[in-house]
Amino acid sequence: MGKHTWVLAIVLSSAAAAAAPPKGAFKIVKWIDGKDTRTPEDMFKQLDMHGEIVITFDGDRLSAGTWSISKDTDSKKPDVLYVAACRGQATGPVKWSGDTFKLDAPIEFKGYVDLHVYTTTKKGKGKDHVADHYTNTLSCGYKLEEPSYKVTGSGDKITLTTPAGKQIVLERTTPIADVKIEPVADKLWNE
Repeated sequence: MGKHTWVLAIVLSSAAAAAAPPKGAFKIVKWIDGKDTRTPEDMFKQLDMHGEIVITFDGDRLSAGTWSISKDTDSKKPDVLYVAACRGQATGPVKWSGDTFKLDAPIEFKGYVDLHVYTTTKKGKGKDHVADHYTNTLSCGYKLEEPSYKVTGSGDKITLTTPAGKQIVLERTTPIADVKIEPVADKLWNE
């Protein structure tokens, strides 16, 4: 009888667990389309505004929205400052498949504008000002419309990539509903 050599082979298999979908609010840091890169910050600066465009992940729901604030003056009324704040978001369903989500339809919203009118008092600027408050419905908004996005990254920084290769770079931020507009308006008054 011949010798038999037995070989014991142990195969270890490790399937990388799919990362959990992101959770919470993320602001858009930049859009990348090939060699073209744009940022919300540059867009807001061109319009003499401050703000953020925010995407919020909540399981099978996704919200897209923005908050922005701007100031304006009237040469006929130099003691009056107009501060307009827009805030809004829309929510829609998404379907997750691994690290990719699909939109049932574009997510688009129209926001509202709070207009704060600051008038200088006899004591001057700063804490001695009067702010009247008006609410007007205007069309400020944002639209998330690509049919699907692959999510890469984790933690406080993630990237969304469309099938065509366009990217949206995101960073964790404050949810739109929790943004306090009045302190930003007061800061603009003092600039």
